[in-house]
Amino acid sequence: MNLPSDIPAAVIGASLLVSFSSLSGLFVLWIKPEKLQQIVPYLVALAVGVLLGDAFIHLIPDAVARQGSVSTVCLTTLIGVFIFLC
Repeated sequence: MNLPSDIPAAVIGASLLVSFSSLSGLFVLWIKPEKLQQIVPYLVALAVGVLLGDAFIHLIPDAVARQGSVSTVCLTTLIGVFIFLC
């Protein structure tokens, strides 16, 4: 399979960007403990949101492929989120 020469460079660049962005958590080492206690709840909320978003982005297309009905999958997802939050 012949790929244009810019695709491997883009793949490597995106991989490096994601890898280095994971190191962004190192900034907490230089934050004062008092300020860190204020920031931690927001960081935890961000982490939970990212994990839930990633799960939905990967699971919803599979559910639609198996179920066949987009509206059923979306309604079930909304009901599940509502129950989860209540």
